[in-house]
Amino acid sequence: MPWWTHLLLAAVCAASPPQWDSRAGIPRAASLRLRQIRIEEARVINKMWWKAADGRQETVWPGPGNGRGYKDEQREYTLMPEELPFDLIRVTGGFSGTVLLDDHARLQHISRGELSYLRIAAPRKVDFLEIERTSGTIGELACLRFEPVSPVAPAASVTAGPGRDFALETKPGWGVSAVRFSMPSRPDAYYRFTVIDPLDPSRYLAEADVHATGAWLRFELAFPAVRANGPLRVAVTSTAPVPEQVLADAEHVEFAAVREAYIADRTEQVRDLFQGLTAAGDGQILKLIDEVRAVDPANATMRAYSDWIRQTPDQPGPAGQASWTHQQIELLTLLRNAATWWIQKRQIHTGEFGGGLDGDTSLIRNWPGISLLDDRRAQWKRSARAVLDACYKEGQACADSAAGTAFLLDYGNPVLFESLLAHGAPLAAWYNGSPPPVPDHPEAPQGSLSGDLRHMARFFDLFTDAEQPTDRIWLPSANLQQTRLGGVAYGRGQIYPRHLVSWENTGGRLAVEMLGGSRTHLDARLFADSPTGRRVTMRIWGLDPGNYEITVGGARITGHLQRFTALPLDLPAMAEVRLAVRQLEPSTPLSRLPDLAIAAEEIGGRMGIDVPVHNIGSAPAGEFRVTVWDPDGAVAGQQVHSGIEPPLHRHPRIRLVRFPGLRPVPGMRIRVEPTGPKAEICNDNNEIRVYN
Repeated sequence: MPWWTHLLLAAVCAASPPQWDSRAGIPRAASLRLRQIRIEEARVINKMWWKAADGRQETVWPGPGNGRGYKDEQREYTLMPEELPFDLIRVTGGFSGTVLLDDHARLQHISRGELSYLRIAAPRKVDFLEIERTSGTIGELACLRFEPVSPVAPAASVTAGPGRDFALETKPGWGVSAVRFSMPSRPDAYYRFTVIDPLDPSRYLAEADVHATGAWLRFELAFPAVRANGPLRVAVTSTAPVPEQVLADAEHVEFAAVREAYIADRTEQVRDLFQGLTAAGDGQILKLIDEVRAVDPANATMRAYSDWIRQTPDQPGPAGQASWTHQQIELLTLLRNAATWWIQKRQIHTGEFGGGLDGDTSLIRNWPGISLLDDRRAQWKRSARAVLDACYKEGQACADSAAGTAFLLDYGNPVLFESLLAHGAPLAAWYNGSPPPVPDHPEAPQGSLSGDLRHMARFFDLFTDAEQPTDRIWLPSANLQQTRLGGVAYGRGQIYPRHLVSWENTGGRLAVEMLGGSRTHLDARLFADSPTGRRVTMRIWGLDPGNYEITVGGARITGHLQRFTALPLDLPAMAEVRLAVRQLEPSTPLSRLPDLAIAAEEIGGRMGIDVPVHNIGSAPAGEFRVTVWDPDGAVAGQQVHSGIEPPLHRHPRIRLVRFPGLRPVPGMRIRVEPTGPKAEICNDNNEIRVYN
């Protein structure tokens, strides 16, 4: 008997007999070939969810409702098959709903049992399948090509074991792309053929059913090739007794021809298992990782998974390390790209990232520090505010944390301040200085930027494409914040911002090293990595209000600085410049200042324009003026009102100013300001522009 037809009895139990139904649409034939088309991607809304295409019978869609996903993720499921034609869709799990093909052809599916086949009129390539669920779950969905041909019959007869579960010996160094069976059959009997993954016994490489029409059944089940590195287990179950004498063998293919598809399939398995990785589950995922690395030793993604799970220590960089400026700019780019990936790839219109709002709130705590390193506030602000709005809408307790994140990105917004105030958040006290919890000096960096840069470059895919749960994503920005901002702006377990400055208008090409600082001074060196000079903006955060002397290179100026003051700095091209800021004279502390503020989201009114004016400072605000300009810059309305008390004892203080006869139109500006020369905590929250 040729070695490639030899069947070894597997010492395992046979699969449980399936429940076939005459209405299931199972292909009828005496001789046929079924080819399974690989599912390349499977997503619930924007999140990878391979569970209904992973070959594991215990995983399903929709998944368990544990609050760790999108709110509506049980309604729609999208699968993207390999670019090959198919005409059958095999579904298990008792699902009812609609399968929408990419050209809007609809296949209605009503569950009549645990198994059904949907038939497409003619074989076709499909970019995606969109599942619209009515009820039930999908255990597995497979796309199949039905080919009514005469398969090549295996050449040897063997005696089947009592379990009808066999180990099919394969040809080492090759790939297996199909299994072939030939056996006596009973007309109208149902047969199921299953190929078990040699690396993962809980996963089926392929599974298909046949409704026999004659006394002899010749069947081929083709599937994305598996590496032939050992016996391949196969199983046959039937409504009729499986004959003792069967013919079977494997169809071999040169592995080099299917190598990339095989690596892609194994990578999806690793990615899927990594999402729910626990210490108890390390063994299976590591086996798969090592398999891919054996096939592709240079695979950087698998090396990263391996190093992450095995906690392989970071290796020192090569001799001749890049300059400190290059390290900063490269690390900043990686951090920004990772955060942007989550916003662009995973956040949806509801604000959700798909990790449950608790997890999503944890994820966006990365945003303030990254934004302040190199200002992209509009992107980060929109993202954080969308999460906060979702928390409010769903009544989630995580709104406290999300409000703090959103406030740092929309500094001085009175609506966000009063949300913090209502919950007694310490960040509200930090804002208006009652009392000021600002540290006397920034903390020293705890690590090296070169180490963080290597870490981000090494594990970038695991921070992004691996799609870990959102509460596991904590980007290594703390050292860069300490070096660049003079302290960490925001982090896990951190109550107050501790940074001295932030940066804007840098074009991503500014390197900064804070050499020292306190609440009355700071020293830094700056390098504009640009072929031309650049005007950047340093925004003050941690310095006490007062008059200061600012020295940049050979230029020296004086001026008044306080939190959120924007200070423009002109830097030469490709040259290191020293910066020194020294307080000459203190001025009124924040804890004794008022703060008039308005918010764009509150502007409205049915009979005119209503402008809620807030005082979110620590002192009474005196008489103030509210002015409305039309889009052409002409004054459309103006009113003067008496003062507003501060929000003591966690009670907001608001005065509603109404402009009857006016209506908000895009381009309109509205401003509130004291009528006299009185300092405030923040001036950036005095004016808004109407956009819609």
